[in-house]
Amino acid sequence: MILLIYGSGGLGKEVYDLAKRINKKEKRWSEISFIDDIRGENNLNGIKVFKFEEIFSLKDTECIVAVGEPDSREKLYNRLKQNSLKIATLIDPGAIISDDSVIEEGCIISPWVLIANGSHIKANSLIQASVNIGHDISVGKHSIISSGVFPGGGDVFGDKVYVGMGANIKEKLNIGSNSIIGMGSSVFSDVPPDMIVLGNPARVIRKNEENKIFK
Repeated sequence: MILLIYGSGGLGKEVYDLAKRINKKEKRWSEISFIDDIRGENNLNGIKVFKFEEIFSLKDTECIVAVGEPDSREKLYNRLKQNSLKIATLIDPGAIISDDSVIEEGCIISPWVLIANGSHIKANSLIQASVNIGHDISVGKHSIISSGVFPGGGDVFGDKVYVGMGANIKEKLNIGSNSIIGMGSSVFSDVPPDMIVLGNPARVIRKNEENKIFK
């Protein structure tokens, strides 16, 4: 089996290291490589880099999306699905995962993550390092929960939500799809869809019209 990491930027390199840790324990892949349609070279520090159209000549592969924008995560995931490519799920050996939780395909669970009982991480979401997903939390598809975030039990996150580093979110809130919670924010009330919130307490700053986190 070959693991193909879709994206060879900073996050892609982090995911490569995560995959190596998994492989050391589980021996899942004979090779770990990148897919990147932007990068010109076919080799990155000794790691193979394939263009998307090149991967169809490979046998026995699975893919994982490694980009840090929810909108881009959705597009690349859909491209993989539309081409009937197998989607991997990566869970760091150091993560603590309740047997009573659900993690769907395409998710990346980073080191020092806790996912408590009753929680549901939906397809193609990224949970970064040192995140505590409390009990009965739902994280929607293609979402990103950044490092050091502590959502309260029973929170419901829509699809394509981005939560910045160090944000704190009160329990039993609804965080609307396509919303952005700024780094270090403290959220005490529901966040409407398509909004950017920031501060302590977090307030709506503007509408998320560009669907872009990093500019």
